[in-house]
Amino acid sequence: MQIQMKIVVVTLTAILLGCAKEEQTDDSLTAAEGRALAQEAFIFGMPIIYFSINQGVMTNVAKPEGARAPYNQFAHFREFADPSNRTVVAWNVDTLYSIGRSTSGPSQSFGRCRIPATDGG
Repeated sequence: MQIQMKIVVVTLTAILLGCAKEEQTDDSLTAAEGRALAQEAFIFGMPIIYFSINQGVMTNVAKPEGARAPYNQFAHFREFADPSNRTVVAWNVDTLYSIGRSTSGPSQSFGRCRIPATDGG
């Protein structure tokens, strides 16, 4: 997780430093244009990186435990979320969650989820 964050910081620093050059040619960006472009890249790219880091952390276990589970398995919350839990922006504190992440992509067939019959509940 920290390696990915370091890569992000180094990449954004390189972009900003590259855009801060004083010398200019006809096809180069001004410093203000470079900063604006770097801000847009950060705003667009940071959620993707955050999601990737979060997904890596949440699936990096051998078997389901707590809120974490490997790919293609469910993690079941057995208790209501505590309001101080900030693993996502805000959990609903009156909801029990089951979370699963699939490795299926658009080119692959989807997995099947079988829900056993209950006694009327």
